[in-house]
Amino acid sequence: MFDNFDKPTLSEEFVILTKKISFGLFIIAIIIIVQGYFLYWAEDNIIDPVDGIYKNIIAIGGETPAPESGLGRFITILAVFEGLVMAAYIVVLAAVFSLQGGTILKKNYRDHIVICGWNFQGRRIVETLLETQKDQIVVIDPNNRELNFDKKKVFFVKGDPTSDKTLDDAGIMNAKTAIILTDLSLEPLEADSRSLLIGLAIESKNSDVYTCAQIIDSKNEIHMRRANVDEIILLDVVGADLAAASAINQGSSMILSELVRYDQGSEIYRFDPPLPNSIVGKNAQEASDILHKSQVILIGVETTEKNKIKDDVPNRDKILEQFEASGRAILVNPQNYIIGNNDSIFVISDDDPKEVL
Repeated sequence: MFDNFDKPTLSEEFVILTKKISFGLFIIAIIIIVQGYFLYWAEDNIIDPVDGIYKNIIAIGGETPAPESGLGRFITILAVFEGLVMAAYIVVLAAVFSLQGGTILKKNYRDHIVICGWNFQGRRIVETLLETQKDQIVVIDPNNRELNFDKKKVFFVKGDPTSDKTLDDAGIMNAKTAIILTDLSLEPLEADSRSLLIGLAIESKNSDVYTCAQIIDSKNEIHMRRANVDEIILLDVVGADLAAASAINQGSSMILSELVRYDQGSEIYRFDPPLPNSIVGKNAQEASDILHKSQVILIGVETTEKNKIKDDVPNRDKILEQFEASGRAILVNPQNYIIGNNDSIFVISDDDPKEVL
């Protein structure tokens, strides 16, 4: 089910560690050979240079008989010291590798979801994705929290999501979607600035990934749009508007809560091309009537064709602004809009409309 990743490869940090250890061993090997020749020259009981090299190697472990000459004793003492230094060098490299969160193998993820950062909403987001999606989930968490999810389905990368290396480790180049969770422990301006930096880092690495970001202050939405973030969740607006809607139209929050939760009742689904032939070429009202026969309610259409956004479309100026920023626009309840082959539709349904239709 969760098999959308290529064969693991050696991680970059492990390759660097191996090169450093190999270089150290190479230097020690040269020193041992040179010292072995000196030991052969200094000691009468050593019959050839190879025997001198052998005895020098044994001396590194501190298990060689004491040489007779002063030079021979000095060389063996030096060999023991070299052994200690080499052991310490390897231990330090391994410790640094471990402390930095180094891994031997690097998974090459593909068509997955990357979650950048973490807040109290993160757990529910992951649980919902696990229930409704088959995609792998990679969480970039700077604090390396103990989050108990199925390790075969959810993977964790420790690091800064603004760092190229961290994004590479999370496979951002092959990701399908990136979710940026705002750091609610920071001040609003600082939190939104960090989310913006993460969005810029992701877009600079892979402009094709669909990015969805939370921000606290809606005034910063324009900056996220300029960073080519595809979808922006305005935490201050969503809460305020929902409260106002509930006061004006009592029960609105209950309906919206059911529609956005995937563990109860009806949900909002996106239906990408190819659409059912029965609705292609029909206007939205006709398509709605056809879909309703299958207990599917049409609520919106996404188009990538600017000329299809007619003058009678409600909120046209805002929709055109959205189109200019992203190259596509979503029309809610578009009545006279003609459904095309390349359009996506948004519907309300109890089950996945691809199975129902």
